[in-house]
Amino acid sequence: MSRMLHRLAAVAALGLMAWGCTENPVKPSEHAHADGVRVLLDGQPVVTVDDDGVEGEIVVPVGGVTPTVQVVLLDHDGEELEPAEGEYLEVVVEETEIATFEQEGKGEFAGRFHGHAEGATTAKLRLMHGAVGYGHVDAEWSVPVRVAGM
Repeated sequence: MSRMLHRLAAVAALGLMAWGCTENPVKPSEHAHADGVRVLLDGQPVVTVDDDGVEGEIVVPVGGVTPTVQVVLLDHDGEELEPAEGEYLEVVVEETEIATFEQEGKGEFAGRFHGHAEGATTAKLRLMHGAVGYGHVDAEWSVPVRVAGM
């Protein structure tokens, strides 16, 4: 008898799961998904990261600072997107002895790179969602950064 109850319970659970999958009370987001980024240096595009790969690099002088860097989100067609509500940017430089990034404000999509030592590193641009400093990663792009004597 107990085997029969277990089987009945399993069949009922599968039926509920199948029924639950047909009804989705959550509506899909109307905001387009960011598929890439364009990095602007003093308003001019210097790096694009999209489905085709990475084109360009950020060059920082040793002991110097870049002009303002802006990060622009791109959709699948390469068109610019506005960040959705609750989205913010987090920048992590892999080798901070080579370069660092100073954001204009927590979560802002702009800032400046500081060059500390000649070499190459990568900046991870993370599109975050949630409270600034406590959100989760929605997308991440790697951007090459080169510090050179100029």
